[in-house]
Amino acid sequence: MTTVDISLLVVLIGLVASACSIAAFFLGRKKEATQDGQKSGAIETDIKNISRQIDEMKTSFDRMNLKMDAVDEKRESEYRTMLVSVTELSASYKSLHKRVDAIEQKLDFRQER
Repeated sequence: MTTVDISLLVVLIGLVASACSIAAFFLGRKKEATQDGQKSGAIETDIKNISRQIDEMKTSFDRMNLKMDAVDEKRESEYRTMLVSVTELSASYKSLHKRVDAIEQKLDFRQER
């Protein structure tokens, strides 16, 4: 082999090595970008899941509030009914007390005679 052939061989090996280095750089960069994209996609998916769960919790709380409001309205209605009953009972008691007093006075008047 001549010096020109050896020089040409060294240059070719250098070019092949440079081409392999450049290819490895771009493939590594692409792989890193793919991994970054996967990480970013995973984070976005997690955020969407958290957002969906928060929305479900809000819906659940809204339903519970509606049920509690219905129960509160029912209790208020029962309380009002009970107050009306107590008021009527009190009036009835006063009326009864007046009638008993009237009967006692009649009995006392008869006993005095």
